[in-house]
Amino acid sequence: MEILRIEDIEHKLNDEKLSIEEIAEEYGVKWTKIYKFIKDNKIKIKRIREPIKKDIINSELNLKQNKVETHQVDFSSSKTKKLNKYHFNYIESKLTEPPTNNKQNTWSRTYESCLNCGTRDIPHMSRGLCVKCYRTYNEKKQKKHIDRPKLRLDETIKLEDIKYKYFNQKMSLGDIAKEYNCTRQYIYKIFKQNNVQLVNKSKARIRASEKGKVIRTIKDSFGQDKQIVHQKKEINEKFFKTWTPEMAYVLGLVFTDGNLTKKRKFKNGIIVPSRFSISQKEPEILEKVLQLMNSKVKIYKTHNKLAKSYIHSIYLESESIYNDLSAIGLHPNKSRTITFPEVPLIYARHFIRGCWDGDGSISVKFRSIRVKLVSGSNAFIQGLKSCLENLGIDKIKIYEYKNKKGIYEISINNKIDIYKFYILLYYQVNSSMYLNRKHEIINSFFNILDDLQTDKTYKSDNGKISPKELRHLIDERILF
Repeated sequence: MEILRIEDIEHKLNDEKLSIEEIAEEYGVKWTKIYKFIKDNKIKIKRIREPIKKDIINSELNLKQNKVETHQVDFSSSKTKKLNKYHFNYIESKLTEPPTNNKQNTWSRTYESCLNCGTRDIPHMSRGLCVKCYRTYNEKKQKKHIDRPKLRLDETIKLEDIKYKYFNQKMSLGDIAKEYNCTRQYIYKIFKQNNVQLVNKSKARIRASEKGKVIRTIKDSFGQDKQIVHQKKEINEKFFKTWTPEMAYVLGLVFTDGNLTKKRKFKNGIIVPSRFSISQKEPEILEKVLQLMNSKVKIYKTHNKLAKSYIHSIYLESESIYNDLSAIGLHPNKSRTITFPEVPLIYARHFIRGCWDGDGSISVKFRSIRVKLVSGSNAFIQGLKSCLENLGIDKIKIYEYKNKKGIYEISINNKIDIYKFYILLYYQVNSSMYLNRKHEIINSFFNILDDLQTDKTYKSDNGKISPKELRHLIDERILF
């Protein structure tokens, strides 16, 4: 075997234009040894020389005219895999290879040509229009509200007036232009001439979303255009800081159908902030929760394959709310370990109504009625039972499911106790703080509105009770 010299190898590569494989055959060694020798000694290889460059340019021109077939080289074998960047045929084949991306042949991502004039020579600007057509369209759009016949404005525009409207009343440039019967560009020009600093794009978008101006169009399942108004998220972070009837009701829903998630950071860098969520089969209760909390977030609808039904959920991301709920007694993965919180007696009935709307149920068969509430925590069920007993409901039973261990049920079967339970939950309560479906079922059974205006009484094993005595009991026990 001949001794490898840098000058010889460099001469064969650059002057004789031999490939690494051909040099290896000449020296009688493997091509890997030649490749390693070139790499270790940092021999420079002129990848494209003048004669080859001319051939490549000619092949590109022929390719555009569809007169020459492309030259493809197979580099799947292990021998040629490491030679790609040194092989001249590889460079030539890459430059003469036709484009595989179909987007290069289109005028834009969605449109083949301008929707207005049909040109492909002028670049695409927006909404399927070329630069020229889009400018004409935008100019007409900016002037469509102008209805004055003369060129001059009806009144002079004062800088102080438009500054007050823009910064104090948070009007957009377009809204100000409509009020003064001029174009948006003219208002913008006045601000720029007087060196007035305008709000940035993010704040301008927030203003627009608060007024319901951010609208996007999507295709529905039937292929028809549907407009969606983008809403800015608004979360009342002070809601769970003080006890109120509304706060107690929403807290009951969170204790039963809610979930807490602590702030997490994944390996890919994505950060999920602390939040709490509520999930329900019916969107009605979630809409009422957002109304009571004075918050605006999206209600998500997902399909549950196991239950074969849709689930509606809301997610409120707030570190402050997470800390407030944790202080009350909530924590992540709470189903089996949650305990009954310390609720002030005056707000206890609102909290129980929230739990009832979350995990409670009612069954009516002929003249019998039964009320029950389910939980995975025995401590929570025991605390709920003692709270109901303090409020005057005596006959309460607790069962544990035989088929599903760790699931507990609190049940009320006595009509008088259910009558008390109904008035306890719904007496002088606004309809925005309960689920209509459950209220209508229990109300239709007792005809409670008629009973409170008559002297009708209900009999049981322990005696009887009249509506007047029942109202007196409520006034004493739960302090309306």
